[in-house]
Amino acid sequence: KIVQADDLIDPLHLEEMVRVMDKYPTTGMCSSYRIDGKDVNCDGLDIFEGEFYNGKEMLIRHLNREIDITGSMTTLLFRIKYLKQLPGYPAVLDEDDFHCDHQLAFDVMNISDVGFAFKILSYTRWHEEAYTSRFCVKYNTFLNSKEIILFKFQDLDLKFKKEYKRTR
Repeated sequence: KIVQADDLIDPLHLEEMVRVMDKYPTTGMCSSYRIDGKDVNCDGLDIFEGEFYNGKEMLIRHLNREIDITGSMTTLLFRIKYLKQLPGYPAVLDEDDFHCDHQLAFDVMNISDVGFAFKILSYTRWHEEAYTSRFCVKYNTFLNSKEIILFKFQDLDLKFKKEYKRTR
């Protein structure tokens, strides 16, 4: 579990995430709603579909921008069993990549299932003075990250291959 410096988690955050992950042992990542500044994010799922999802299907839906459940690193909880399967473990985060949280989430979705707790369990603070806000916008690191992710997962769906070529 990672909690970023400016973020907060609800006192029940770990309890709710672990409950979902214990109920579904193939869950490698669990997410929830989060307050992002003044908005509630990590939406797009239907509570009536349940709290357990196929990881590859969720990855495809995420890359198609149908859902956004990765949020920030603070929003997520990972099962160590699946982190150990990633190349480079135990170094699963690239400190030089401002978007390594999304990359990690996508990598875990690609090899495991996903859980979702339908509660607001974290708060992400955004402010203009934050280094990542200024740096990411100034140097357009979002576009670079998108290109890297599309390249990595372009074989999951023909649309991703086309989008990669367009982005590139």
